[in-house]
Amino acid sequence: MLKNDVKKACQRNRIKRLARESFRLSQHNMDNIDIVLMVKNGIDEQSNEELTKQLTKLWRKINERCKPGAPKPPPFKKRPNKSAKSNKQT
Repeated sequence: MLKNDVKKACQRNRIKRLARESFRLSQHNMDNIDIVLMVKNGIDEQSNEELTKQLTKLWRKINERCKPGAPKPPPFKKRPNKSAKSNKQT
């Protein structure tokens, strides 16, 4: 979690604390996988209840995707480069 995403240290610590607690309560339902949690701008404005609800949904979704035999998510498509796009138009 970067200072650019969440400015105040107390907010960064609150988010980390909620993420750890949510994971601790959900880890017995999850497979043995590594997880990196990345936050978006505006997360510091959400209440504890909203964050906990979103994290619980996230853990459930991750566990469903990592089950053996589960369909793989579609590959990530890169956006075309803006400079290449403008060169094609001329």
